[in-house]
Amino acid sequence: MLIRSRRLLGLPVVSLADGQQVGRVRLPVVDPRNLTVVALALDAGGFFREQRVIPFAAVRSIGEDAVTVEHAEAVRRLSEAPELAPLVRQPLSLLGSKVISEDGRFWGHTEEYFLDQRGNIDHFLVHPGTWRSLARGKGILPAHAVRSAGPASLIVRAEAAEAIRWEGGAGKNIQEAWRRFLGSGKDRPGPPPEAQD
Repeated sequence: MLIRSRRLLGLPVVSLADGQQVGRVRLPVVDPRNLTVVALALDAGGFFREQRVIPFAAVRSIGEDAVTVEHAEAVRRLSEAPELAPLVRQPLSLLGSKVISEDGRFWGHTEEYFLDQRGNIDHFLVHPGTWRSLARGKGILPAHAVRSAGPASLIVRAEAAEAIRWEGGAGKNIQEAWRRFLGSGKDRPGPPPEAQD
């Protein structure tokens, strides 16, 4: 089952050992090199408290209503996880990023991304803009089509950009209805029956 990135925000984190809530998810921490969520940053809980994180390997499960960890000790202060510090201090949101192909074409903005229970990003939902979305809907961009990810843009391989699957647009629905109408003839309305005398 894939997890919506926005669904993670604000979820409580609960220890299975004692049922204690150890925090709430502030944001997923993404490694841009392999498009993997490597940790969950928690709400700080005060002005002077140090940022707390849960390495994704310590996450037991992500459910509809909570994230579970085995023990409260899974939560670490950022100073105890120096390998995560650069990614937490300059987080890669991936939401609202421009999607640009290698050949310089703009495909839209990322609206959402979906990850598996191991933290691997599977695909992105791309919003092409108001008028384009009316015509073709929103795009599903597989993560393997992304060449690189930065703070403002996802760069997509030129050949893979054509593989974005667009769904939900009115233009597509109209085209499909027109194809059915013209179909093989059996669905096409015939001439009106002649009036009986």
